Formats: sequence, C-alpha cells, structure tokens
Amino acid sequence: MAYLVYLDDNDASEKVVCPPFQKKAPSNFVVLGFCRGFILFHRRPHFLVVWNPLTGSSKRISYSHIVHRSKPPGPRIGYDVYLHGFGYDASQDDYLLLVAWCDCEGQYHLDCFSLRTNSWVNLDAAVPKHLGIQLLGFRYWHSGGLFFNGAVHWVPWDLKDYRDAIIIFDLMEMTFSTISAPEQLSCSSPSLALLGGCLALYSRNDDCRNTDIWVMKEYKVHSSWTLYQIPCKDFRPLCLSSNRDIIGRGYTSCGKTGYFIYNVRGDLLKHFNSLCCQLPCRERNNVYTESLLPLPSDIKDKDNKKKMKEIGHQVDHEYFEQPDVAKAMKQSSMEKKKLKSFNDLLPLELIRAILLRVPVKHLACVRCVSKLWNTLISDPNFAKSHLDLSLAPSHTCLFLQDNSHAYSVDLDALLQDDNDGVDAIALSLPFMKKPPSDFHLLGSCRGFVLLHREPQFLILWNPLTDSSKRISYSHIVNALTNCSVFDRLVKVFCFLHDALLCGFGYDASQDDYIVVVAYKDKDGENHFDLCCLRSNSWINLDAALPKSLYWDYWKPKGSFSKISVPIERDLYKPRLVLLGGCLALYVYEEDTTEIWVMKEYKVESSWTVYEIPLKFFKPLCLSANGNIIGRGYPSYGEVRFYIYNVRGELLKHVQYLYGEPSNHIRSVVHVDCLMAIPSNIKQKKRKKGCQNHKEVKQGNLVKLYSDEAIQA
Repeated sequence: MAYLVYLDDNDASEKVVCPPFQKKAPSNFVVLGFCRGFILFHRRPHFLVVWNPLTGSSKRISYSHIVHRSKPPGPRIGYDVYLHGFGYDASQDDYLLLVAWCDCEGQYHLDCFSLRTNSWVNLDAAVPKHLGIQLLGFRYWHSGGLFFNGAVHWVPWDLKDYRDAIIIFDLMEMTFSTISAPEQLSCSSPSLALLGGCLALYSRNDDCRNTDIWVMKEYKVHSSWTLYQIPCKDFRPLCLSSNRDIIGRGYTSCGKTGYFIYNVRGDLLKHFNSLCCQLPCRERNNVYTESLLPLPSDIKDKDNKKKMKEIGHQVDHEYFEQPDVAKAMKQSSMEKKKLKSFNDLLPLELIRAILLRVPVKHLACVRCVSKLWNTLISDPNFAKSHLDLSLAPSHTCLFLQDNSHAYSVDLDALLQDDNDGVDAIALSLPFMKKPPSDFHLLGSCRGFVLLHREPQFLILWNPLTDSSKRISYSHIVNALTNCSVFDRLVKVFCFLHDALLCGFGYDASQDDYIVVVAYKDKDGENHFDLCCLRSNSWINLDAALPKSLYWDYWKPKGSFSKISVPIERDLYKPRLVLLGGCLALYVYEEDTTEIWVMKEYKVESSWTVYEIPLKFFKPLCLSANGNIIGRGYPSYGEVRFYIYNVRGELLKHVQYLYGEPSNHIRSVVHVDCLMAIPSNIKQKKRKKGCQNHKEVKQGNLVKLYSDEAIQA
C-alpha cells in the first residue's frame, strides 16, 4: 500500500494510492527514485515500474540481461547492485535509468535504459579510469542517486575526504564529474536531499545530538554551502514548506515515526503525530512533484500512431467536404457568436483572481476590455493585492543622471541576446522647476521611490502612476540652525550631508510608509525622528537610539538591530544591497568586488561570498536565471552594465547610452505597482463626504455586474 501526504497543509491531508502491477498476494515494492512527477519502483523478483501516481499511468521494465550475466540467483536493483539512478534528459525528452552492476566474472558495468526507445545501452566507456571501482563499487545503502539540474548525484556511505565527495552523471552529456562537500562536515556517512530547489547533505552529529543539514545555495559554488542545525538526532529532511521552513521525518521519544517542521534557526514549529500511515522505521519516504505528464511512448508505438493519424486526417477531410456537414458547421459558428460574454461565464471572484496575475505593465490595456474590469483594477484593494502577489525580485532599475534626469530600464531584458527592442524610458520627475532641479535618490519600497529635492524637502513618488507627495522636514532645519551673533556663520541643515542615518520602509501593521532620520542638533545631541506618511506627521524617537552606536563614524542606511558580518576582518566601506530577495554586502578589494549574500535572513552561517573580477562593480539585482547584474566604470565618463554568473564569469556587457555620458549617475531597483500615495488623515476627512457618493456608485456597479454573473 502507498500513501500520498501533503505535509505543508494544516491538517497534513493524505490519500491512499494503489501501486501498479500489484498481485493479489502483497507485492514487495521498493522506491528507487523520482523525477518530474514519475516514481521508479522495484518489484520482486526482477523488474522495474515507472509510475505516475496522479494519472495512474505506468510502464514495466525488464532487466533480465543483467540477471542472466550475474551470479545466481541474480541481483536485485535496490538491494544488490552497486549504483542506480533515475532522471530526465531534456535534450531528448527522455527518461533514463542508470544501473551499475557486477557480472559473474567480477567485472563492473554501467548500463542505461531509455524509456523512449525501450532499450538498454552499455556505458562502460563513459566511466573515467581514475574512478573505476571507487565509482561503481558503492555499496547499496547510498546506491540510489538523486536527480537534480539535469544530472544524477551520489554520495558514498564511507566519506573519508570532503574533496570530490559527490559524484555526478550528466544525462545530456553522458559524462561524470564531482563536487566537494563542506570541509566542516561532521559525519562520514551523509545522505543527499533536495531542499527548496537546492542540493543538500544531511548527517547525524553525535557531538551535540543534532542533525546537520548543509544546503548548497548555488549549484557547484563551494562557498555557498550553508549549515542548518536541527535539534533532533535522527532527522531526515524531506522538503521546504511554503514559508521556507524545513519539513522532515524523525522519531518521537517513544520510538514512533513523526513528521516535524523546524524553521531555519532550529525552532520546532509543528509536529504531526496523528497520521494514519504510521510507517515502520525502515520504510522510505520520497518527495515528488505531481504532474500530468504522460510516459514517453516507444518509437514503434509512435510510428503506428502516426499512420493511424494520417488515415484519420484523410477520413476527416472527406467527411467535412460533404455539403450537409459543411452547412451544419457554418450554422454552429454563427451560434457561437451569440454566446454570452467572458464576464457572464465566470464568477466575479475568478475574474479578479485572473487579473491579479496579469503583469502590471499590461493592466493599463486590460482596463479597456470592459467597465467591470476597469472598476476591479481601479479598486485600491486590488492594487494592494496585486502588489503582494508580484513582490518577486525586480529587474527594473531607475537611474538619476546629473541629479536632474530620470530613466527606467529592464536590466534583465537589456542584457539578453535578443535585446533589439529594449530601451530606457525617460521619466518626468515630480515637482520639477523650469531650471534643472537638484534631485537625489534615497530609497525604494513596494513600488515607491523616495527622493530629496533641493533646497529642503522630500518627495514620495510612484514612477508608474506618476503620483507624488511632498514631505517637509522644516523642524529638523530649525533645530540645526545655529544663529550666532555673526550672520555669516549661520549654518543651514543639508539633508544629504548632515543626516547621520536615513531610511525608507513600510509598516505592515499600520499599512503605512515610514521615513526615519537620525541627526545631531546644534548642541551636539543625537536625535532620531520618524515620519508617518499616512498621517503626514513627524514623531521623535530619541529613546530608541542605541547608546553604543558611534554616529560620527558610522552612517548606515538600515535598522537598529545588529547582524554579524560574514568574516572577522575589517570591511572597508561596506555597502548594502538587495539581491534576489536576500540582504547582501559588497566591498571593493584591490582588483575585485566581493559580494556577501545572506541567503537566510539573520542566519549567520548562510553568508555566501561571490567574487566579481571588476574593481568598481555595483551589484543592482539578479537576472531571471540567478546571474548578477551590476554597473561599472571602465573609464572616466563611461558607464556599463555587466552580467556575471555566480562563478564570476562575465556573460555580457552593454554600454550606458541614456542621456549624456557622466559618472554622476545614481540608481535604485524598484517594483512597478498601482498603489496610491497614502492620504493624509485631514485630507481623508475633507474628502469623506465626496467619496461616500462615489463609493456607493462604484459599489452598485460592482454589485450589478456581480448579480449578472451569478444569474448567468
């Protein structure tokens, strides 16, 4: 019997499924691997089964040629063979099974089975001589390979050296390679797992009675190994939850199997102990992705189907050429035009859910489809829900050149090979005077950009909707103005130079955007002020200032909580950036730029270093493929965009061609959104009377369309 359990559900829902080719007497099945929705079984005595549990389709595979050439009674894959794996070759759209075995004369062999051709192929020539018996001689406990990133991975049971510890077989290239394990691996017998799309090693740490989980955050990047410690001695990680917590299998105090959820700091969040399918300790669990994919057909089957299809097309053509049939088809097409509209066929909630997944740059065109769609998209709640769904890492960068001209460009599209139609969009800065105004970029948050404009005010701006709001900080200017006897010595506060700290963010509990500023008054006292954009008011938070911070020498743009830096040595002028949704530091070395990425927020062991062979490289964002996009200055007055992979290899570079060439360029990565500028409380009260009538009218319109949809 087999069970499917959805561990990320609140109730850990489960269902019973019946394996294929099951005899009346209980068959002995062993799970050997999984790939793209398919599971590979071994069933006694000597055959394999590929099965899709969702569709129920299956295929039986014989390995009699191995049995006949081996010592009686013949090997069983999963028990006696030395190495096996199951994976997918994207170049051939084929699923492959690898088996390493020993014949009756003691010779090792590597065979490969193709599900598409339904045939075995010998791959002895693909085995490197320097690996030899070391490769094919893995004993059976870790003989099952893990498919990931187009290759099958194995790790030996007796790991004596971290170097070249993980052996890889690329199914497309048909070649072997190796990956080194982390040097600090605490156990000589680790196992492989797949966590959140990353390769992982886990092993029991007897010194502290924990389970160590090492996750390779960037594939084949040795420095990206990240350690997580789970306070459970025999814990087997299975997958990550939707919240990126670790779900795994362990054993309760009474020796029964239990399923646990831990966060990345090792805190137990949940324990499932009421599953109907309480498996014995020796049974294996496997995590797989459900899919509707069919099994690859045999070549002979495809030829037969092709002939039948050609015959069918010929019959269909003769059928539709008949006068009566053609007339009936014409009448049917006329009737289709009388069908109800799209809005009448779908419930209002479903239309809204579909629109929420439309990219923001296309929503302006979608508004014109119908009045209902325009009303839904114009709703402020729709804008907020759309932003929450689309807060994926952005590639849109806003550039401010010479403090007076703004441009927006999609960097990922710009650095693609087919970028002929990609160009920057010139933007009109808000509150701009006829003489060029002096603007400065201070930050970005949830689609809004914070600007400073000379002489003395801030601007909150949404570049997509072009809405903006001006913020005064005159109280700070007054506090710092030093009115001495001599008028010539009067000092005026300059935000960009005199602010010790500034930041811009979002308070979800109040649905409000916040600006924070730390500064010294004329008497040398430190102050910390906060502006709530919804109420348009400043609040003093001097009591929140940590006394241990030396404001004269440290001018960060962030929060007061402390996070340890990745290395103990001094970092000269480190800068913060957000890469792929992760906090990152970058520093300029002699000829390179070091980028330290914190893969898990506030988890010190998750710091991962990337080295870019360019001295003044400013990382801006990650591409859709996870490559690092940034800006550099090859010479004075010249600016270029670069894209590097995580191994520091240059993939492409393009020249900055927007506006006049200049080194005075500031940039910020932001997300496009339809959110409105937070209104002032006083303005809301004034507009309340006018808005009530408008809201009733809009509400009636939505209700009208909703009633029509329900009637349909």
